[in-house]
Amino acid sequence: MNLNLLSESVLETKISDWQYADYYSLDSYEEGWSSAYLTILPRKITEDRLLAFINLVGLLAIEGEQWKKSESNVTIRVLLNFFTFGGYLSNLEGREVSIDSFWFDYIDIFNGIKNSPKASFHKNGVERTFLNLLNKEDIIDVLIFDDKWNQRLYFLKTKDNWVVFEWGTAA
Repeated sequence: MNLNLLSESVLETKISDWQYADYYSLDSYEEGWSSAYLTILPRKITEDRLLAFINLVGLLAIEGEQWKKSESNVTIRVLLNFFTFGGYLSNLEGREVSIDSFWFDYIDIFNGIKNSPKASFHKNGVERTFLNLLNKEDIIDVLIFDDKWNQRLYFLKTKDNWVVFEWGTAA
């Protein structure tokens, strides 16, 4: 999926499906593992890959307090400009990666954060017991947008959901 190739009509599409998504944060409170975030949107809300991705990354920005929930008339163009010019999303072209490659990174990051002494897990801002939200067997395909030593952003299609998994460290 290459977000650079979107047509003018698509760029003017208004988004609002983020309100049906769940936002999960995994915090280690350590510099090395730092934090990871998952946004999950049921595929029954939309089967459109692009709209799912934009809504899920938009929810990351909203929950990260980089965007206001009260904003109305938000279009794909507005969000893409915000993501790119704000440095929130450095790559607009996702590339396929193997499920095994994603799973290795995901489990490593998840366990690293979970095993940190001060670790916490939140769903939509409410603290919960740690829960692995993904099953490898349910993953259909994976795209990666940011693939740096200190930042990752994956977009997954699973049997029932669209998922964005984002991790970054200040180390």
